[in-house]
Amino acid sequence: STRTLTLFPYTTLFRSEPTQFAPEDRFKLLLTCAPPLQGPVRVQIYQAGALYEPVPEQALPRCGNRVALSGAWQFDGQAALDVCVVFSEHVEASRLAQARSPEALAALGVPHVCAQLIPSD
Repeated sequence: STRTLTLFPYTTLFRSEPTQFAPEDRFKLLLTCAPPLQGPVRVQIYQAGALYEPVPEQALPRCGNRVALSGAWQFDGQAALDVCVVFSEHVEASRLAQARSPEALAALGVPHVCAQLIPSD
């Protein structure tokens, strides 16, 4: 199945697929995924070797087109970042906490989808 992650700026809805971020931008996540995926998901952000989780784990009652996840947040820093949605029922939280990149998630065999953003000039 194909899963895509759509980052949607919270304040500028006309930019549907951003590839950059500025400190004043707020983002909300829309997830497109195919059934039978469902259950708890985690939003994990990897930047400069660090892991950030801007919102608590949340239930995903169903997959579909552009399903809104709870929460909105801002990014900072001068390094590129990867924003990932992880289908967390498939792995223990302690193992997820050890991952520091999308590649590490893949090595764990965890279903996930990621998008990369770079700081704007």
